[in-house]
Amino acid sequence: GICHMCCAGKEDWPHPVPYEQLGQFPAWRDTIGVLKPYSSPSPLFKIPFCYDGEKCEQIFRFDLFHNFHSGVGKAFASSAVIEYLDLISGTSIEKKLETLTEDFQDFCKRSKECPYYKRLTKALFGINSLQDLPSGSWTKGDYTTLMFAWLEDSFPRYLDGKTTDPLYLKIVLGLCFTRFFLFLP
Repeated sequence: GICHMCCAGKEDWPHPVPYEQLGQFPAWRDTIGVLKPYSSPSPLFKIPFCYDGEKCEQIFRFDLFHNFHSGVGKAFASSAVIEYLDLISGTSIEKKLETLTEDFQDFCKRSKECPYYKRLTKALFGINSLQDLPSGSWTKGDYTTLMFAWLEDSFPRYLDGKTTDPLYLKIVLGLCFTRFFLFLP
């Protein structure tokens, strides 16, 4: 499996528990806490804290910052930027990313941001070609927040009146939903 709290992705489980299943009732939800993840207690349990002994793995909780900013949000933002490349004129990925870099830098100047990564490059998005799945290789979680803010700012320039493709509309909806529900600035 891929998670110490549930059986998501566990190949030897009696029924499929796909880890990539999202929604209100994913299959892995019913497997939370079913198995003890460790055969011997962690040395961290020698540090005094409150736990009930039965659910000692609860100390290893997930946090929004790492799950979103360094995980799902980073993957979403990098995928959204790479999808934008179809709407940008240019003969190569590099030329299109240069165009987006100029726009990104202009946004940063207007919003008084000083980004850790100044240029949008194939390496930053973890791709070599448009057939690659973007992963976002930035190491700073706040860069994900900045990417979301820039993408939202860029909608009028790259999407409004330029496309009716449902994929781009889902990107807009996803960004707006995320910013609203996660209270991103």
